[in-house]
Amino acid sequence: MSTSDRYIRQTLVPEIGEIGQEKLNGAKVTIIGCGGLGSIVAPYLAGAGIGQITLVDYDTISTSNLHRQVFYHSGDSRRKAEALAKHCRLLNPEISIIAQFDKVTAINVLDVINTSNIVIDCTDDEEVKYIINDACMYSEKVLVYGGMHQFDGYVALFDGNLSSKINLRDCFPQTAGRLANCSEIGVFNITAGIIGLQQANTALKHILGIGADVLNKLQVFDVLYNRSSIIPIRKTQDYDFKTMLEKAEEVIEEQHCNPLEINANQFQQLDPAQKKTFVINVGNQPDATNISGMTIKEISELLDQKMLNVFVCPRGNTSLQLVISLRTIKELDGYEMASLKGGLSAIQT
Repeated sequence: MSTSDRYIRQTLVPEIGEIGQEKLNGAKVTIIGCGGLGSIVAPYLAGAGIGQITLVDYDTISTSNLHRQVFYHSGDSRRKAEALAKHCRLLNPEISIIAQFDKVTAINVLDVINTSNIVIDCTDDEEVKYIINDACMYSEKVLVYGGMHQFDGYVALFDGNLSSKINLRDCFPQTAGRLANCSEIGVFNITAGIIGLQQANTALKHILGIGADVLNKLQVFDVLYNRSSIIPIRKTQDYDFKTMLEKAEEVIEEQHCNPLEINANQFQQLDPAQKKTFVINVGNQPDATNISGMTIKEISELLDQKMLNVFVCPRGNTSLQLVISLRTIKELDGYEMASLKGGLSAIQT
């Protein structure tokens, strides 16, 4: 099949044509997260002929992914980036597909996005979303944001090349738990499909310079009642993105010296008399205290100074944020606290 045959149905569209196809072939896009959103975005960008697509994800495929990550299959335990890269290469062998098996942090994010013009945030982690945002604004990259919450989905476009640098923080000021993740609050599978397609649509239109975009706007989709709206995002303040990335690096270095997490083996080997377990958003568990919905102050009053206080949530994200918050409270100096890495799913596999 020749290149002209591959894209003929696309280049026949007057707004695209051969010139538009050249723009797509010359574009370089990094997709961070190969789950519910990324696994939708990547094949459509590959099919459209984006010249270079970098897929970044450190996770592996699991059964709980499959209701919304429809390009994977049962029994497949490969790394998501690897599996999705193979699928996209089979779909379009004429473009470059790069798979990176990295967990994005403030330390490596600038290297991860360095080679691309556009970054598409398909992650499901609040902290990582802000890190990606800050890195794109600092390095003057275009960012396509996507998020999901049960039946609701969100898409926005931010351009770090613009002097205004309106960004995700103007839309969602950083507050722990504000950007909830679907592993803890759930998501309708169609929501993932719609938002992934809208992210792909947003990126393609921006590259082509056609149609109406959502630059500095939040597009909200209510899948349950078939409603959508577009909300302008106003600049709230000036941010020093370089300093914010450096502060995030310091947090990581502090965690390395004073670990905030324990793994499943360490958790299970601890004598019951040595630990006190708290669970969040997972329902009641044997020998554990359910702290879902409690305030930081209420939780702090339940801690035991003579034991290791272990916090458990579905995937380890919320519990880690909670431990970080608790460790900033001066009155809790000397208390031992840790999050279960990987959450409840880590001890159920």
